[in-house]
Amino acid sequence: MDFLRTLGLEDLPEQQTKTMHLMARHPEFALKLGLDSCCACGTPFTSSSSSRVVVDCPTCQRVSYCSEACRAHDASAGDRDHESFDAEDEEGDTAMGHSSVICTLLTLCNNDEVVNDETKDDDKTMQLLAQDARAKEAAIDRVRSEYESYCATVANVLLQGPFYGPAIEAASKNLVIHVIGASSDGELWQKSPCVQHSDVWNAYADALAELAETRKLDTINLVFVGPECPKENIPPTTRNMTNVEGGTAGELVVQTYCGEYTTDLLKQNEIPKADICIFFNPGFTCPDYDWSEALAAIPRGTPFLMTTNTELEGIADCQYLLENDLIQAIPPMLAEIFGSEALAIHKYEDDDGTGPFFNENPFCGNRVRQSGTMANDLFVKNRWMLGGILDSRTRQPPNKRRVTSQEGNNSKVHNPALI
Repeated sequence: MDFLRTLGLEDLPEQQTKTMHLMARHPEFALKLGLDSCCACGTPFTSSSSSRVVVDCPTCQRVSYCSEACRAHDASAGDRDHESFDAEDEEGDTAMGHSSVICTLLTLCNNDEVVNDETKDDDKTMQLLAQDARAKEAAIDRVRSEYESYCATVANVLLQGPFYGPAIEAASKNLVIHVIGASSDGELWQKSPCVQHSDVWNAYADALAELAETRKLDTINLVFVGPECPKENIPPTTRNMTNVEGGTAGELVVQTYCGEYTTDLLKQNEIPKADICIFFNPGFTCPDYDWSEALAAIPRGTPFLMTTNTELEGIADCQYLLENDLIQAIPPMLAEIFGSEALAIHKYEDDDGTGPFFNENPFCGNRVRQSGTMANDLFVKNRWMLGGILDSRTRQPPNKRRVTSQEGNNSKVHNPALI
């Protein structure tokens, strides 16, 4: 994320909407702070009892309040004088609110959405971009980097992570990768004027060429399956993977299938068995999705790579796999978070460093997005990644040793500011 360093940031401040004072008073609180309710005190904008007007941040215009006093409070982490708050209300809440950093990043969200044709009637931003060619090109570059992160993540993590070596070696000369839950607007690049859809297969071929050459693969079969894939299935399409010397490193075969990833779909379409499965931002714990059939269709013992938009989502998705007995081992960092049972039974570390992992994805893009539930919260698509083996925890890998050393806990797991 070199882009963040240009703003003087070493890390993206993901969770900055202040919520603890509201959650303590209203455990059932479910409003979208700063979107359909005041970002500071939680007053619903649709409440008939409220006569206060909606006040937007004058700079980014993406965070809303019920009064100027609430807006000023949210912009100042040290302010404790507002009538709706006191020091006890926010004790332990490390979120900074609508700081200048958050406001700057949200202003860039306006630019990115306009060039990506996602925001309608934003005449002010369109006029500014028309006058500032550099700002417009920077926004286009950020959007492109988000789309390109899918190719880069698949190619580089499978190449550089020794964890996937045995599966690639066992695949012999023909590696089959299933991208599960794929969409036209994500992995397949079909809904943005900033990228050319015709380039998507060439982009995957270019990205995967080094993996093919290094692992001496003749073919990489990349299969995209998901209900948001193109309705007309794309039949097997071949691209040459070119090495640095201009020679052919192998063939990339890509195809798409529109539908839920199930055993029936795989059989009906005679889709070859996956050597590795990939999930981009699956949201296993999201109530809108049911992943049980898809996960049941994957043979036990299959390595997987999963990305999430935020650290908290990654933790939740790993816990889902653990609770449903679908992950053979979990990374030490997450075992520490999940508690004593995970530490005693499920925490393992490989002597050769090829065990499960959870960490930031260095191949994510530069586009920062605004959360749809908390207005001060930010995320970058594919920013966190989890890798492991889909298998029952009762079948532990051989030659593992248990680890009992303590590691730093992640206090974000207690932050109710869900993205």
